[in-house]
Amino acid sequence: MKINIPFKEQFREAMLSGTKTVTSRTKRYGKAGDTFMAFGQEFILTAVARIPICATAETHFKSEGFASPKEFWECWRQIHPRKKWDAGDEVWAHWFRRKWVPVGTLSANVEKPVVKSKVIYLVNGCSGEHEDYETWAIAAYTDKALAEQRASNARDEVKKFIENWNSEEENAYEKLDAFKNPYDPNMSMDLGGVCYFVQEVELIENERRE
Repeated sequence: MKINIPFKEQFREAMLSGTKTVTSRTKRYGKAGDTFMAFGQEFILTAVARIPICATAETHFKSEGFASPKEFWECWRQIHPRKKWDAGDEVWAHWFRRKWVPVGTLSANVEKPVVKSKVIYLVNGCSGEHEDYETWAIAAYTDKALAEQRASNARDEVKKFIENWNSEEENAYEKLDAFKNPYDPNMSMDLGGVCYFVQEVELIENERRE
């Protein structure tokens, strides 16, 4: 499906060179596999996910086309001057790439490659802020409902633990370190807690570049 995503002129060079591969927005513009035109070139969305804005600022700032988290925040607040954004506020992250021209499209005598693509859903966890921010993959599903249920179950386990955890109790922090989440075996939790999100990703089984 063809969609429209507006971009500022300042991102022309970064997008055409492949430096900028993600754009964060306050609303969702499309899904993995959708295409859009920008600066005379066609791009394709490879993944879409709702993530904390701190994840974009601290981890994906280079992929957003910025030299530092500070530069990202300055641009973001300039675009959205009326709202005060906190690190935990969520945005829609859209990952993309230039759409390749399949072998064979320039010559009728060359057979086109078989390209099969579909969407999968990655369940991710994240914790920390700024230089301590980290994210990890938990599982991939072909069913979106199952992926969202896995994220919800992991979230509920953390919530249950936090509600029963007493920081004043003896060995409280040993219990925090020892806590195991059955829905997230790779969980890394600090005092700020853990967040979970589902990332929609394009799965390409076979593709060739010209």
